[in-house]
Amino acid sequence: MDLEAGYFTAGTAHPNHPRFQAGSMPAGSYATMKYRDHARRANQALQDWARDNGIMLDRGSVAEGDEFACRYEAFWTDPTVEPRKTRWTVELSILVTK
Repeated sequence: MDLEAGYFTAGTAHPNHPRFQAGSMPAGSYATMKYRDHARRANQALQDWARDNGIMLDRGSVAEGDEFACRYEAFWTDPTVEPRKTRWTVELSILVTK
């Protein structure tokens, strides 16, 4: 699995830090949902919904499985307030093709 972690900023954060690299999210439309717990079920539900509604996700197949042009999760719950991951609200978004 190839994974990047990041956060959104208004400007460049730590521009000269050797461990941080500026990046950007691909422009376009995203299929999006929020869920709590059951990440695998949520991922499958979003992909099923897209398929059932004629929405093509920007993904391909590789030997290891699916490869998404952009798939991200945004965590809406502060873990210092709610430490139990099963109660976190997570936004899942997958880039769709044009």
